[in-house]
Amino acid sequence: MKRILTFFGNILQIVIKLALAVVLVFSSFTYLNKVFYNKDVYRAEDFRSLPENCLDVLVLGSSHAQYSFNPAFFYEETGLYSYVLGSSCQPFKVSYQMLKEGLKTQSPKTVILEVYTALPLRSICEGDSCYVRAEYEMTGEEKYETINYLPEEKAAQYRNDFVNYHNDWRTLKDWKELLPGHVFAPKEEGIQYTTFGYVYNEPAWDYTNFWLPATYLNVPEAELREEDLTALNDILTLCNEKGIQLYLYKTPMDQMDDVNYGYLKKVFAWAEENGVDYCNFLKEAAGLEYFMNIHSDSYHPYINGAAIITHELARRITAPSYAYAHAENAELTQLYHEIEQGYTVRYLPYEVSPFKVLLRYQNTSGYVILHYLKTESEPLDELKQPLNAMVQKGIDYTQNYFALIHNGELVTDSNSAIDTEIHGHTLHVSANQILIDGAAQDASGPLTLMFLTDKADQWYAHHLEYRGYTWEWGYHYYTKD
Repeated sequence: MKRILTFFGNILQIVIKLALAVVLVFSSFTYLNKVFYNKDVYRAEDFRSLPENCLDVLVLGSSHAQYSFNPAFFYEETGLYSYVLGSSCQPFKVSYQMLKEGLKTQSPKTVILEVYTALPLRSICEGDSCYVRAEYEMTGEEKYETINYLPEEKAAQYRNDFVNYHNDWRTLKDWKELLPGHVFAPKEEGIQYTTFGYVYNEPAWDYTNFWLPATYLNVPEAELREEDLTALNDILTLCNEKGIQLYLYKTPMDQMDDVNYGYLKKVFAWAEENGVDYCNFLKEAAGLEYFMNIHSDSYHPYINGAAIITHELARRITAPSYAYAHAENAELTQLYHEIEQGYTVRYLPYEVSPFKVLLRYQNTSGYVILHYLKTESEPLDELKQPLNAMVQKGIDYTQNYFALIHNGELVTDSNSAIDTEIHGHTLHVSANQILIDGAAQDASGPLTLMFLTDKADQWYAHHLEYRGYTWEWGYHYYTKD
């Protein structure tokens, strides 16, 4: 009996020691996996820092989504919070995983999907990075589902960062990175600084030539890839289960031949069959006056192109058939304001269409100076309407008129002069004169609109001709006089 007990005791010791060894190896590997990892990739930590269930709209898709949708502009136009969970050349099946990732913490009422990767043109950017960059933005099951889209030998490399980066100890400059205090440091409180997933693309200047994207009436018959069709159905099913409305769009671009246009039509045919709204911006470009070489580098939208696309999507998905239960968050709203003002300063120099820039002046959270000088002609009604809307009353265009607006609200106005302060900066506005801290700003032209950030540390002015027609002072359409 004693021998039996001794035998089982020895077996038990062996099992315990093996278990402890496994636990030790697993714990060490897990710990080191948190020490040696790729520190140079985007992990969407700003997205996960957002308050839970704050987003009204979630945008998915490739870089065409990231460059075309500006959530800060969208907020100022709609009062709705949005975020672009995009990634390079994002296949539809990855968009599905990204949607599941987003729904872990958010409950949007609308999901917008950019459909570039349904086209054969995706081969321009298709590759392992479509999955690798996306998986870094995800956690848990979705992360590994995305990794598993790679061939097995490549997928194995990404399941644990430690496998790829274990030799980084050789280049460590601060060995404190190995200590638990660093590895398990508490996360930063509050919302991390973010662009809400938008990627800025600076326009080229000056405009010497511009054209519309190509569209086609007759196209070859196309069939979507089975994996794309399956992913679209999966996305729609999940949206329906969560009470989310799905919306599809395609940005304007060159390189679109009849074959690719056929695939695009097939995507939108699927949308029509399934009661999903959509916008073909290639077809809408003429009516929106969206031009290649002005609003796009022919592949991705510039920031002024993103403003057009964002505005049109905002108009469409705030139609009466779209319902939102928006809840304001002071910290989040302030961040949208700050981001919007930064982008507005970068946007305004590159757009000379008066009705496009007026939209930005009408919808900014910053300050706007309206400097109107009477002439023998009054502005056309097409210009009077947005100007009156900015000051929320009818302007007497037979007199000089000066106004200061902030966040869409009239601060002060006068027919003679305005003298006030903005964030410690002095402002004087009178006939033929705008002074900021005593420094003269250009007030040439019969109508000047000037944008200033909340801190009045950045500004930009547009000078409009309104006598007989409405356009940027010194320009004839998109070219300089």
